[in-house]
Amino acid sequence: MKFKKLVALCTAGALCLGMSLTAFAADASREELPAGVTAGDVKLEVKPLNKQQLEDVKKDLTSILENSGRGDMPENSKAEVVVAADIDVPEGTDTSKGVQIEVALTDTQKNGLSNGDRLYVLHWNGTKWEVLNGWAEYRDGKLYAKVFDFSPFAFVKITQITYDKDGKPVEKVITLEKDTGKVVTPAKKASPKTGE
Repeated sequence: MKFKKLVALCTAGALCLGMSLTAFAADASREELPAGVTAGDVKLEVKPLNKQQLEDVKKDLTSILENSGRGDMPENSKAEVVVAADIDVPEGTDTSKGVQIEVALTDTQKNGLSNGDRLYVLHWNGTKWEVLNGWAEYRDGKLYAKVFDFSPFAFVKITQITYDKDGKPVEKVITLEKDTGKVVTPAKKASPKTGE
């Protein structure tokens, strides 16, 4: 009888602890911030996006990209925000010639990226998201981009489902053309099993 009471007490304690931990969990509407952002030797201030900006970029991502004049999304592809943050430079910084920034990514944010991949850079202009000219290039755990204005940014990768030799689906990052910034449309490969 005492054993049953002990088990009941431990179970009740575990349930109480479990419910209290979810109350302290991070807001799911926020993205994970980059590990750090620098411009040369200067560490830049990084804050999370507000909830509405984050929802807007995620909700309209495909239409934002397709309306940018950089071409349509390839077949079987999707756009995904790798990292989004409000990035500020110190007061008085001259941005007229552009500022090269380095965005250090967390392990989660690096997932699926390979050295040389080029990603879209989106910028919040005060009323809507717009695609900037150029791109961010991924190298050794960081995104490198030249920007002329500072405020909220979203770095976006395009992935496409292809099939390996055994017919298993493989998700691969599609890079952007270096000269135009348009999505490089890979040659379509048929599934060895279905022929599609």
